[in-house]
Amino acid sequence: MDNLELAELIGGLMGKETNYEIENSEVQRPGHDPHYGLDDTKLKSLGWQAPLSFEESMKNTIEWQRSHKEWIS
Repeated sequence: MDNLELAELIGGLMGKETNYEIENSEVQRPGHDPHYGLDDTKLKSLGWQAPLSFEESMKNTIEWQRSHKEWIS
């Protein structure tokens, strides 16, 4: 999942439209990695599995933040 997909997922879970402008990151942030891929192959080979999907975890996080605004203000 790239940053735009993540932003759209979060916006969708919050009922907000994603408003963005594409920037050339190679110009804006020279020397930075364009991709930070994580691989869970080793964890899965040991029998680990996430208890919730990423989307469900994000939904729960957003719902918690909405109901605990004093923690993030």
